[in-house]
Amino acid sequence: MHRLQFRIVVSTLLLVLALQGASFAFISATLSNNAERTVNEELAIAERVFGHVLAQKSDKLRRAAQVLATDFGFRQAVATNDQDTIADALANHGERIGASAMMLIGLDQTVVADTMSPEAAARRFEFPQLLAATAGQPSAAAMVVIGGMPHQLVVVPVLAPVPVAWVAMGFVMDEQLARDVQALTSQQVTFVRRCADSGGEVLASTLAPAAAAVGRYRAVEVPLARDEQCAVVAVLQRSVDEAMATARRLQATLVLLTLLGAIISLVACVATARGIT
Repeated sequence: MHRLQFRIVVSTLLLVLALQGASFAFISATLSNNAERTVNEELAIAERVFGHVLAQKSDKLRRAAQVLATDFGFRQAVATNDQDTIADALANHGERIGASAMMLIGLDQTVVADTMSPEAAARRFEFPQLLAATAGQPSAAAMVVIGGMPHQLVVVPVLAPVPVAWVAMGFVMDEQLARDVQALTSQQVTFVRRCADSGGEVLASTLAPAAAAVGRYRAVEVPLARDEQCAVVAVLQRSVDEAMATARRLQATLVLLTLLGAIISLVACVATARGIT
């Protein structure tokens, strides 16, 4: 091959490689950006779905508490301070709706009955602001920490016809709820408690510790409940590695196509250059 032919082959090949390289870099960056955007969009959707699930559970609690608070037999038991009937009614009603916490609070804000601690001594209700919030309202609801775990809690006054007590119902936010949200969103869900004097403590999670240790995850935190020392948040997580897997497969295909194109270009250039005298 003459020097002119060699220069033509090299120049053409370098131009083709430069164009292919630029195309590969652009397409690869576009795929990565699309994967990142998809992760962010999926997390935003998961956050909205999680909020909707909590709203549905809160509404279910509110309706169930109002049913119990307006039950004639239950109101009569409260009026006569029939402890056995009150305890049975709370336990049975809580079991029917799957509530993890059922309480009756007296007008002095003392817990009269509690399905979580049936044998415990009388105590002050830990969330008096909820009781105050029912003034002139049919109910009040909040995220609270009970026994170190986050709960959705609803308080409804028992009227006869003036308030004579309050019924409190709560759902614990545990691993079952995390799995339910994961089934709806396909995202990992973790409930974490953070205290001022310690690091984060995982209360419940759909993510195995081994997977969390080796994978890369993008996360969104949703504040749930707070007490004087600790705060509980829900962490919604999406695996970046899984989201990037499709992009990496396409990138590998692009590399093969780029190499194939370079070989074809080299052959074409050599053939063309030999035709030049």
